[in-house]
Amino acid sequence: MNQALSRAEWIFLAQYIQLACEGISENPEMPRPNAFAVPLKALMAVRRLRADCGTGLDGYSLGNLGAEDREAFNKRQLDPEARSEMAQKQAQELCEYPHPKKPVFAGRNLYVALRDEILPDLMALNRVLEPHLPKLFRLAVRGQWMREHRPARVRPSDSMLVVPIPARTAGSFRLTAFVAGDGELRLALEMERPNAIYPLDTYPEIEEFAAMLQQLEVIEFGMRSISTRPRIRRLPTQPRYSTFTGTATA
Repeated sequence: MNQALSRAEWIFLAQYIQLACEGISENPEMPRPNAFAVPLKALMAVRRLRADCGTGLDGYSLGNLGAEDREAFNKRQLDPEARSEMAQKQAQELCEYPHPKKPVFAGRNLYVALRDEILPDLMALNRVLEPHLPKLFRLAVRGQWMREHRPARVRPSDSMLVVPIPARTAGSFRLTAFVAGDGELRLALEMERPNAIYPLDTYPEIEEFAAMLQQLEVIEFGMRSISTRPRIRRLPTQPRYSTFTGTATA
């Protein structure tokens, strides 16, 4: 880390991390389960630096992590290592299990810990959180986009094309891409009918577009499976003869 962050800056970053973990976006699959392991690991690192036992915050964190043992909330019986053990277990499951349950309050726990824990050594705080900073920052940028609806970085007005990428064509669709001078990936979807071009200039827009395509694939697969199901044909009923008129009825 070139420059250490202040306590206030870490708290500010954690606010957006909380938004990224708890917010609802167009793509319910994001963030990925392993992304939630990062604030859990950061929480364990912060906890090791605190100057007091902090049992009140431990009970709060255990509740947010889904602790089922109600005795854990009793301050007299609270195991000082209960929060770390549960956070470590969930972080391992998020990285190893195929479909783990997302701890949506992981970011909230980190925010409260950075705000309320007694952490006298700021340099030690930066030292233990520095390995997690790149992934924490990505979560914070996601939270910032969800709240502000604008990118965290201001795009230069004179950005130029620097790296073209071969275009992809499928039927009447053509997808062109390039990396601009500001380092951002830009996409453009061209359609012959209705002769339109849809630009995708930001990473969140590209993510939303990819999520939309995945949903369309699921819908198309579902419709195809419905159309290929065997149809049940009703057999015609035997004609019945009216004893009064002598004619056949259905």
